[in-house]
Amino acid sequence: MTAGPASRVRCDSRLGYTLIETILAVAIAALIVLLIFSLYYAVTHTLSGQQSRKNDRNSAVRALEQISEDLTSAYPPSNEAGCEFVLDPGQEAGALLSFCVARREVGVADLEWSEIHRVQYVLDTEGNSGRLLRLVRPTGGPASTLPPVTNILASGVTDLSFSASDGAAWFETWPVSEEGGLPKAMRLRLAAGSDAAETFETDVLIPAAQVISSETVRVSTASSL
Repeated sequence: MTAGPASRVRCDSRLGYTLIETILAVAIAALIVLLIFSLYYAVTHTLSGQQSRKNDRNSAVRALEQISEDLTSAYPPSNEAGCEFVLDPGQEAGALLSFCVARREVGVADLEWSEIHRVQYVLDTEGNSGRLLRLVRPTGGPASTLPPVTNILASGVTDLSFSASDGAAWFETWPVSEEGGLPKAMRLRLAAGSDAAETFETDVLIPAAQVISSETVRVSTASSL
């Protein structure tokens, strides 16, 4: 028995309704996937930013610790060339801060000249990198003729400044007199951060620049007879 036109119309209507349902289901599924992807991207971007800020903060703290350690080991300038303590923030290229450090190995009584190194701190702003570099080279021996060893202490540095004190005032440059010598203290200020910069500041005393005077007072008491 052959189905009439009405039956075919009803069959076609049911097929068309099913197709619309399929299209709606696909659209809803695509919308859900898009929402999930947007949420995933937002969460990962937030976590990545937090990790980046944490890394910037940790590297800034380590950089200040390294500079402080070098300053506490600063070697007083002598007649030998290359051991001057120089602070010159106005330099467009070269070292922002440079001086000599001396570290004696544990168990060694005498300090060898080969253990004195020239340390330079340079802020590399090329390409908006903001990298704080530490350059080290011995002042004597065969290694003194080689290029300095360069380490990246911190990235994303937006501001770096040093101040030197002679015990009475703070100066932006050093030396402040012809005598030169070491400052008695240094103030370090470093700001780093990929988004919102965080500022770190510390003061460091330089032991080699401290003059300790001693006075012996003899007290005599009269003995009673």
